[in-house]
Amino acid sequence: MRPVTLFWFLAAALAAQTGSVDGIVVNHTNGQPLSGAHLTLITGDMFGGGIDRAYGAISDRAGHFSIADLLPGTYAIMLQCPGFIQTRTAGQAPASFLSVKAGQHIADYRLEMTPRAVIAGRVVDEYGDPVQGISVQLDAAAPGSQSVAMVGAFGSAATDDRGEFRLVASPGRYYLQTQPRNFSMSGGGEIRTDGTSAGPYAATYYPNTASKSQASVVEAGPGQDVTGIEIRLTRGGAGAAHTLTIGGTVTGAPEGERATIFLRFGESADSLHSGALTFVGPDGKFSFPGLEPKFYRVVAQHSSGKVHLQSQAVDLHLTSSDAVGIQLSLAPGDDLVGSLEISGDAPASAPVPKLSVHLEPADGFRFDGSDSTAAPGKDGSFRVADLFPARYLVRVEQMPETAYIKSIALDGAAVENGVVDLSHGVKGARLKIAVGLNGGQLSGKVLDHEGEPLVSPMARLLVWKDSKQFESDTPRISQGRYDLKGLRPGKYRILAVDAADWFESAAGITDPKEFETTMKAAAEEIEIKEGEHIVKDLKVVDKEKLGGPAKQ
Repeated sequence: MRPVTLFWFLAAALAAQTGSVDGIVVNHTNGQPLSGAHLTLITGDMFGGGIDRAYGAISDRAGHFSIADLLPGTYAIMLQCPGFIQTRTAGQAPASFLSVKAGQHIADYRLEMTPRAVIAGRVVDEYGDPVQGISVQLDAAAPGSQSVAMVGAFGSAATDDRGEFRLVASPGRYYLQTQPRNFSMSGGGEIRTDGTSAGPYAATYYPNTASKSQASVVEAGPGQDVTGIEIRLTRGGAGAAHTLTIGGTVTGAPEGERATIFLRFGESADSLHSGALTFVGPDGKFSFPGLEPKFYRVVAQHSSGKVHLQSQAVDLHLTSSDAVGIQLSLAPGDDLVGSLEISGDAPASAPVPKLSVHLEPADGFRFDGSDSTAAPGKDGSFRVADLFPARYLVRVEQMPETAYIKSIALDGAAVENGVVDLSHGVKGARLKIAVGLNGGQLSGKVLDHEGEPLVSPMARLLVWKDSKQFESDTPRISQGRYDLKGLRPGKYRILAVDAADWFESAAGITDPKEFETTMKAAAEEIEIKEGEHIVKDLKVVDKEKLGGPAKQ
C-alpha cells in the first residue's frame, strides 16, 4: 500500500500547484451568453513563435467554460466563434492575457466577443468591367485602431473572376485600398500600333482615387454587412494623376540578352519591402509607372549560367516628381580582401574552432553570389569572391560562446553596427576584423511584477549595446533565467518585459522610434569589463514605464 499512498500524495501535491479558471463568454453588444465559443489558452515564446502548452474549452449553452489543472504562468487568450470576433478596443493588444499563479482558482472570468462585420463589393476597370486577381486590403481609419480580419492575410482578399471581394473583419471605420498587379515581366509596357496606350493599374483607394486624403471611409458596425462597394481602378503611367514613374537605361548586358530590374519600396530607406521586377526592353530602357510617393531602391541584374552581373543600387525618395534617366551599368562582382585578428585566451573547455567570415546583404535581399563566406588562412587573411555593390552585414561564424567582435574597419574607418557600405564599389576595398576571445558574461533570474521567479516563458529580454545599438538577436529566457555570453566590454542597457505588457503598450504605436526610446529609458545600465561575469536578477518592467496603463 505504501507505493499507492505515495502516488496519491504526489498527485495531490501536484494538483495543489496547478490553477483553474472558469467563467462566461458573452456577446459584447447585448451581454447575452455565447454557446459554442472555442477558448484556447496558449503559453510559450510569444516572440519566437514557439508554443509550450495549450489548454482549451468550449462554452456551453449558458456561455460557461471551465479549464482545470493549469500550470502557473501567463497565457494568451484566443477566442473563436462563428460570426463573432474577440472584442478589442482601439489601441488594445492583438491578444488578451491571463496570469495564473500556483494554486490560484479564478472564478467568474468574463470574456466578450463582438459580431463580425462584412465589407463586400467588386473592383472594376475604367469601363466598368470586373477585374480579377486584385488584392483589396483594409486600412483602419481611426488613429491607433487596428483592423482584425478573419479572412485573408493581413486584412486583405483577392477579387474573383467576377471582380468581387468579401472581407470579414472587426467593426470599425476603414479605408479600402487595392494592391493590383502593378508590374509585369515585360519592360516598357505593351507595344501597340492602334494609337492606344494604357499604363498598369495604380494602387487605388475607394471609390476611385490614388490619394488617401481623397478616399471615402467605409463604416461597418457589429453584425453589419456592408455590400455594394465598388472600387474603380485608376491607371498609372504618364499623365496619370497622383502617380510617379521610375525609369532609365541599362548598359553592360551581353549582346542579345536583357537584364532584370528589381524595385523595392517602403516608408523609409531603412525599411524596404520586397517589391517588383521588370525586364529591360530591346532598347535597353526600363520603366516602372504608377508609383506612389515612397522610398525606392532600383538595381539591374543579369544571370546566365555561371556569369552573374549586377549594377550599383540607386536609392530614391519620390515625392512629387518622376525619376527618369537613371543609368545602371552591369558589371561582374569583385573580390573583397581582408584580415581577421584574434586576441585573448579562450577557456580550455572551449578551444577555438576554425573561424569563417560571412557577408550577407544588410537589407536581406539576395542575388546569386551576393551571400558569401570566406575561410581565413593561417595568417588571418581572407578573400570574399564575387561581391556586388551593396551594404553588407559582417558576421564571424563558428566563434566560441565567450568570443566577441572587438572591431570592424573598412579601409581604416570604423564600421558601426557591423554593416559595411560597399554600395559604391567593392574593388580595392579592404576589411579588417578583430575578434576577442575573452568576452564578458551577464546572467541571472527573471522575476515577475511581484518579485517572484518568472514561471512563464512569455517574456522578452531587450539589450542595447553601448546604450544605443539595439541587439536584434533577442536573447532567450529559459526556465526563468537568462545568460548572455561573449559580450563586448562596454556599457549596456538591459530590460526584461512581460509579453502581455509588451503587446498592450506597443498596440497602436504610431512612432516605433519613440516607443524604443521609452523602452531604453526604462532599461537598466550595466557596464561589462573584459572577462567579467556579472550575476544580476532582472524584474520585468512595470507597464506604466512602457507607456501603457498602470498595472492594477
